[in-house]
Amino acid sequence: YIFSDIYEVPEEYLEKTAICFEKKKYSYNELSKSVDYFANVLLKMGVKKDDHVAILSMNSFNWIASFYAVIKIGAVAVLINYISRHDDIVKAINFTDCKYLLYGKYIAFEKNEEEFESLLADTNINVKNTLSIKHSNIEPKNFLNNNIEKVSNAYTRDEDSKRTSFIMFTAGTTSEPKAVEL
Repeated sequence: YIFSDIYEVPEEYLEKTAICFEKKKYSYNELSKSVDYFANVLLKMGVKKDDHVAILSMNSFNWIASFYAVIKIGAVAVLINYISRHDDIVKAINFTDCKYLLYGKYIAFEKNEEEFESLLADTNINVKNTLSIKHSNIEPKNFLNNNIEKVSNAYTRDEDSKRTSFIMFTAGTTSEPKAVEL
């Protein structure tokens, strides 16, 4: 499955470091459990196979785990460039018909508390369909000791190789959002 080789590794590699974020090391086992943690949260939120889920955040361990989780449950991750302006984010979310938003550290939210509510209003995303993936809200080391239910991939290997898995928006010189479909 796409990306599964990154978080589903042979037993002898499970405790080796997969990612180091803010001087904290996460093993492949912790990454895999984190992907399942976020996948379970997304499923409980109502995210279904083929739903579009916007991810707006600076790079972080939770960004990676939630991105893999979106794909694992068969949804489409819509990656929004965290340096984009409000209007461009609204265009991207509305253009891709996202009904869910995962958000982390985003400068506009840090500077203006009303920016989050404004973004939801302009995109018609219900606050119940949002999840903060900030480490200050969800610290992986706090949930990794819990019993995390393993989530099965939504698609078979053959199906997964024939479907769109994510849409990435990037900023540029035209001041219009550009999408790269991979």
